[in-house]
Amino acid sequence: MIVDFVLFIVLLLGGFWLFGLAQVSPVAPGLVFVAGILAISVGLAYITRARGGATNRGGVAGSDHRES
Repeated sequence: MIVDFVLFIVLLLGGFWLFGLAQVSPVAPGLVFVAGILAISVGLAYITRARGGATNRGGVAGSDHRES
């Protein structure tokens, strides 16, 4: 669980750093910016799917209906 959080923080802060780097990058600032977006997206996707987290609902989406 701690490793998941550390990986999330590294990806999140690394993505923010890439955003800033894109402003001053002389070579392909658009690609650096997109890499920042992807790093943040992967970090958020990873932490929301991590086992044992508060966002883990323990079921399949759409399977929470009750039979009458």
